[in-house]
Amino acid sequence: RKAINSDVEEINKLGRKLHDNFEKTYHIETEINSNIAIVLVAEVNNFVVGYLYALDFEDNMDLLSIYVDEEHRLNHIGYKLLNELQKKCKDETITLEVSNMNIGALALYKKCGFKVVGIRKRYYKDADAIIMKWGI
Repeated sequence: RKAINSDVEEINKLGRKLHDNFEKTYHIETEINSNIAIVLVAEVNNFVVGYLYALDFEDNMDLLSIYVDEEHRLNHIGYKLLNELQKKCKDETITLEVSNMNIGALALYKKCGFKVVGIRKRYYKDADAIIMKWGI
């Protein structure tokens, strides 16, 4: 579902597991009310266990962050979040960047139909960034 103000604390809590400076980088508290941001959450028993954050431009969506709590992985939650984003696309593409070391995420993106379109060598401290697109 679409995130609401009361979800911000839980989204930030999950986001900190991914990035130490998640709140300062993504500003979810303002993004959930933005005209171009898409912030989705997945719930299990009324608890937020995953989120997706993307920016919707005229011809492309940039997937900036997606995370599912470790205890709830392998339950198709990431797949469902990505599928909801794909449903929001009209004639748009979705672009994302992922570490070549993140095997689970790469498998998920490929399962959802994303294609590799580029590589940024040594983009991360010890890994390359894989650029992927959906809808091409």
